Amino acid sequence: ERLGREAGLTLTETLNVFLYFRNFLYDSVVDVYQASGQSAAREWAHMHRRIALFTDAVLLALVAAHEAQGQK
Repeated sequence: ERLGREAGLTLTETLNVFLYFRNFLYDSVVDVYQASGQSAAREWAHMHRRIALFTDAVLLALVAAHEAQGQK
């Protein structure tokens, strides 16, 4: 969030960057899983949950940082 703020990004613009990052991350992990031959539904579900937990935490941190900055 600090980098976005320093670049003068609004919260909406920062979230758009986050969504781009999230999609890039997900596509990259899917590519690695496919290249490694992972095909079991359980493994794919586990991978998806891990990515979702990580990106959810990043998203919440971005919003919290933006809100904190707005209160200063």
